[in-house]
Amino acid sequence: MNEKDLLNALGNIDDKIIEECNNSNFKKHNSNKIKLILIAAVIIILTGNSVLAIGRLKNENMGLYIHILTPDYLELEFDNDEIVSENEKYDKFFNALNSDNDYYKYIAINRLIEGYNDKEVKEKAIKEISKFMNYEEEKIADSAKFALDILTDSFTNENIYHLSDGSVIFTLFNNYSDFGSYSEIWQIKDGILNSFWKYNDPSKYISKILVSEDKNLFAVETSSNKSSFLNIFDPINGYVSDELIGSSRVLYGQKTNKDVRIRLDSENYCSIEEFYWKDNNILSYKAVMTTDNYETHENIYGEYNFKTKELNIEILK
Repeated sequence: MNEKDLLNALGNIDDKIIEECNNSNFKKHNSNKIKLILIAAVIIILTGNSVLAIGRLKNENMGLYIHILTPDYLELEFDNDEIVSENEKYDKFFNALNSDNDYYKYIAINRLIEGYNDKEVKEKAIKEISKFMNYEEEKIADSAKFALDILTDSFTNENIYHLSDGSVIFTLFNNYSDFGSYSEIWQIKDGILNSFWKYNDPSKYISKILVSEDKNLFAVETSSNKSSFLNIFDPINGYVSDELIGSSRVLYGQKTNKDVRIRLDSENYCSIEEFYWKDNNILSYKAVMTTDNYETHENIYGEYNFKTKELNIEILK
């Protein structure tokens, strides 16, 4: 079982059950629920992974690994004296490059890309980040190459996507987790960097970006450790589609008369098998729908026409 399998398995434990275990009267509840929590705890102990923690997870066999980037990590706010300067906006990130902590270096390299619009910061970042091109930790070396590709306006990296208006889009912290990249899309247009779109929970990770052939639209798959989501963006005209997997699940429920209740946390417990552009307006995808309180799974094929806003699904046998 790899990291992602374990996270998925533990992620499917009902939050209500976990909450009950925090209650002093939890012993009165069904013993099977208690056993489930104990089994999950044993798995964590035996594997040596704190996968349920909000913060980072470092596996010595895997090198640098972060389960999820939290706000304090992104801002390098830790209880230590290693990073102290707050005089200038980017000082702490430049200081972090001299830290002995690889996590600090990794975060700093990615965050310094945000200094693209400041000529002085940009020039200094190019100089300092260049030192990490051949760094022994692969994720740091890859991040350095990616950062320099952007800061030098090369835009040739495979994780940079070109659009028809001449702009480029990308994410930071590319594939930092098994589930994907950080949940914010950036755009450089007419030489200016801006945050294009930032997802909220439960879309914690950007798993894949796929640009249409004419480069007018792009589709984005996001995920939590429980669910998958899919949107289409029209950056030229400034539009975004509804979330397609949740919409497909509701349509699936209507077609089959099955229970497709919607959770308050917006988790759908569905997964995307694949998606691709059928033409420049129609996005096709295969996904697994959940019904009956998320206990039943069934495969579907879906198509969404961005131009006409038509959504159609077919149940696969």
